[in-house]
Amino acid sequence: MTDALTVLVVDDDAADAERASRALRAAGHTVIVASDPVEAIAQHGFKRLDLVVSDVSMPDFDGPTMLRALRADGSKAIFIAMTNDPSSEVRRRCKNAGAVVCLPKTADISILVAMVEQMFSGAPGSDVIVDPVDAELMARMRLTFLAQLPERCAAVRDALELKDVAAAAHKMAGASAQFGFPGLAALCRSLEQEASAGSRSPQLIAAVLAAAAHAQAVGR
Repeated sequence: MTDALTVLVVDDDAADAERASRALRAAGHTVIVASDPVEAIAQHGFKRLDLVVSDVSMPDFDGPTMLRALRADGSKAIFIAMTNDPSSEVRRRCKNAGAVVCLPKTADISILVAMVEQMFSGAPGSDVIVDPVDAELMARMRLTFLAQLPERCAAVRDALELKDVAAAAHKMAGASAQFGFPGLAALCRSLEQEASAGSRSPQLIAAVLAAAAHAQAVGR
């Protein structure tokens, strides 16, 4: 069991921020919530932080940029990024900014708590964390993704506005790529591009739904 930590949760989505902060408080940690990077940097000036859990896509400037600013300001905290788009490019940017891991927001929130426990259960003061996402945690995240696929498919199928189609496809694409379904990810990206350009193809939506059903059938 880790000692109580001081954790800063940064997310402009109030529901996602509450989800993460509630789980971390239940695990015995002190949690401060910031709704944007500017507020997060201000909070850093007043508190010694052990851990920063940050969304990636936020107004003003994004999570990786904020993490770099915190590190430049002298922060020694461990950084964890969370995103609706855990693509390889997004994860690379987070790692380059100092995040030890980039978790998909689709994951069961208990995985975040388990990750924190794993990171801080070593020797006190250890600054080196190697390969924090072990096989068991990755397997749990993959199963969570598969369990949430019907809901994600419904969001794509039932969206009334093209912007909502694009957003739903975007979320599904990143997680699909991370958890080993590149074909589904490619179809979702095509749908996102099409919807962002102002059209929606029933055939492409049907292909996304069929690929998601296949992922569920073979993924478990």
